Amino acid sequence: MVYISKNSLYSFLAISISVLLLIFPAIQNGYAIIHPDTGAFIDIGHGRASLIGFLTTYPFYLRHLSLSWSNWMVILAQSIVANYVIYLFLKQFMPSRMPWLLHLLVVIFLLLVTPIGFYTSMLAPEIFTLVFTITTLLFLTEKKLALVHKILLGVLIVALLGLNVVHFYFGLFAVLLFTIQIIKVRVTFSRFLMLKPAVYLMLILFGYGAERLIYSEMKGGFTADDSINIVSTYRYVQSGVFDQYFVTNCASGNEFEYQAYCSQAGSYKSTFTNLGDFLFNPHSPVYFGSCKQSGWENCWVNKSKVFQKLQDKILSTEKLTKEHYSFVFANFCKQLVNFQTPQIRLLNIKWQIEKSYREDLYDYLHSNQFVKGFNNKQYPFIHVVFVDVSVLFLLIYLIFYSKKTSNDNHLMIAFFGGIFILNAFYYAAYLGVDDMNQSKVAMILPLGVIVILFKECNKVLTSFYKR
Repeated sequence: MVYISKNSLYSFLAISISVLLLIFPAIQNGYAIIHPDTGAFIDIGHGRASLIGFLTTYPFYLRHLSLSWSNWMVILAQSIVANYVIYLFLKQFMPSRMPWLLHLLVVIFLLLVTPIGFYTSMLAPEIFTLVFTITTLLFLTEKKLALVHKILLGVLIVALLGLNVVHFYFGLFAVLLFTIQIIKVRVTFSRFLMLKPAVYLMLILFGYGAERLIYSEMKGGFTADDSINIVSTYRYVQSGVFDQYFVTNCASGNEFEYQAYCSQAGSYKSTFTNLGDFLFNPHSPVYFGSCKQSGWENCWVNKSKVFQKLQDKILSTEKLTKEHYSFVFANFCKQLVNFQTPQIRLLNIKWQIEKSYREDLYDYLHSNQFVKGFNNKQYPFIHVVFVDVSVLFLLIYLIFYSKKTSNDNHLMIAFFGGIFILNAFYYAAYLGVDDMNQSKVAMILPLGVIVILFKECNKVLTSFYKR
């Protein structure tokens, strides 16, 4: 007869409730929340659309986690993974006699003050930015985790790296920060301590290679992502330097290599007012020339190198370089404070659901989002307030309690703060300002506050009982 302890039973029940809580927005909606790119993810995963413009990993996961049966399986898996890393995080940074109860309470708190449930319930890789950040911190700071958890964390790092380009930069930042911390402390400096950042670096490089292998399997050929230079060029259009470059050079007759671009010189910024228009409008400079005869994907492949060279030419001009990076800095500041939970409009992907997930069609057609749009208007204000309070709290804590706080707290605050800033810079430089970009990362700040408050309260209580 198998004996199950009360503690194990309570842990199972608490985590099961937590898993359901994180997909409560989907339950409330009647179906998983649809992201603007969900239809493309489904088509790519099932081999019905080109990979160009998208990373391959999430469409690959979407197809296999759903078992090509139901997307409820996907969001359930997302919730299990999110709960798993949060549980380990709390076990590491907030040790308690009843970790299952603490986990449940923290999940409820995060559900109320952050969009964690919103992103967990969404058919998009957004929740995994939070998961990757926590997993990275855990892997590099763990002290008493069982071997099986260490292995699973390593697997998660590799598996999650390819879900967003910014994860790779997060990983490099983590290696740099933890290496500096090890050298700075020196008290227990050893080759063993240096081993962790080295192993982590190997994992993220392996994860990058794994993403490229999936790409090659689905596309046929181990090639670079052709969309990076295309997408980043739009930032040059937005900053106005794209227009200025051609106005100046076309007028002087110097720019024969890009003669086709001269016809619209000075009007690119006003004509292409959003990224989607620049990428898919047939009159976009992406499709100049005869490349369209072989399909629009061929234009992206051809223009990738052309646009990379064009960016180098623009940045070789001091005046345009200053203007472009002034624009990027202004957008960086704007992105730092834009982290509201976005409103999700009505999105029709009936064809994709009917083609790939017939069992889900009834739920999708009767979901709130399909019928009238998903309403989360009550949440953005709450989320912004708690992130603002968290930023203020962490700054005050660092300024006034810096000498009293532990190295672990210093490291956690530096890592979370660095990730928050790095994420804003990445999107400001390459993709553009959007609430969703920053709100999916802003969730780590209230989590950091919870850890510090828990530790400080423990200190006070311990000191009180000793008297």
